[in-house]
Amino acid sequence: MLVRGGSPARYARRNPDSPCTAIIAQNRRARRLAAANGCSSISSLGRPGGHPESIVNSQSESMSWTKKFGRARGFLYNFALSDNAFPSQGFSMSDQSGVNRGRRSLVIASACAGGAATVATAVPFAASMLPSERAEALGAPVEVDIGQLNPGEKMTVEWRGQPVWILRRTKEMLEEIKQTDGKVADPKSERKKGELTPEYARNEFRSIKPEYLVVVGICTHLGCSPQDRLKAGPEAFDSQWTGGFYCPCHGSLFDLAGRVYKNKPAPDNLRVPPYTYLSDTRILIGEDKKRA
Repeated sequence: MLVRGGSPARYARRNPDSPCTAIIAQNRRARRLAAANGCSSISSLGRPGGHPESIVNSQSESMSWTKKFGRARGFLYNFALSDNAFPSQGFSMSDQSGVNRGRRSLVIASACAGGAATVATAVPFAASMLPSERAEALGAPVEVDIGQLNPGEKMTVEWRGQPVWILRRTKEMLEEIKQTDGKVADPKSERKKGELTPEYARNEFRSIKPEYLVVVGICTHLGCSPQDRLKAGPEAFDSQWTGGFYCPCHGSLFDLAGRVYKNKPAPDNLRVPPYTYLSDTRILIGEDKKRA
């Protein structure tokens, strides 16, 4: 294309191989031919004193170039009819290259800024979807030291937001459990085995070691928390009470193995969570196997 700020003659000298150079040369030949025939120069077309024939010839020639080479080159041909189509304004190709480089730098900087803003927004959003430290702690296994727990005492720990009871039963308590087999609704823990009672706790005492009971302290009726009634003796709810747990909300009863009494609102035994012994005095609640 022609360079704004320079004449066609100067452009032809700088770009001898350009298609526009051939158009400029043809323009010069047309001028010489017009001068030889006594016609006014092509550059005077459209001014007072110009020949109409020359105007017609110029227009027809321009139309033929448009049909032959398309609108773009036809425009270049018409542009080349004048050596001073645009006045010189001192705007060179090197200046335009500088402008292009400036635009490119601006686009790159804008893209980088947009990418950084996207990352800055996405990172907190992704982090908000991760579980909090408290949530991870609640879902993690809980290690419990039972070395200080005396016979007949109970302790409560939290696992997954639920109270877990650990009761160290005496020999008398274990004997009393045997006496309630006919009073409880599910003496062998056969209901909902996978949900309520792991395989290692499907026995009369519902525990790994008979001495220690580990159960979730939530009533299976409506989620209340039963109260301790560990000592045997007459109670308002049972004159022949042998010890266990009493839910005052709706009157459900559980023996010292967490088994529900018959004809009570609670449908199932208290849940035995997954647990394992790390040592004789340490229990891991939440996992069935010892940690590596």
